[in-house]
Amino acid sequence: MDSQTREVGLLVERYDVFQGYFHNESEEIRSVWAWEILWVGSQSKKENRYQSYTELGLVSLLRDKTLKLITLNSNGIKDKNG
Repeated sequence: MDSQTREVGLLVERYDVFQGYFHNESEEIRSVWAWEILWVGSQSKKENRYQSYTELGLVSLLRDKTLKLITLNSNGIKDKNG
C-alpha cells in the first residue's frame, strides 16, 4: 500500500527484465527481477494503473516506508506481521 495516497498495489506478475534480450550464451547476464503491479484506488487511472518496479526498488520503497507490505495467508486472512 502506498503510504501517502493509500492506493493498494497487487503484485500481479514477476518477470526477468532482461529475458529475451541476450541470445548469445557467452554473454552471462544476471537476472534483474521486476514485478508488474496493478494499483487500485480512487487515484488510479487507466494511464497509471499498471506499473513495473524492480525488486530492489520495491525493497528500497519498503525500507523508506513509502510503501507498506500487507501479506495474506492462503485463506485470505491478513498475517500478523503484515
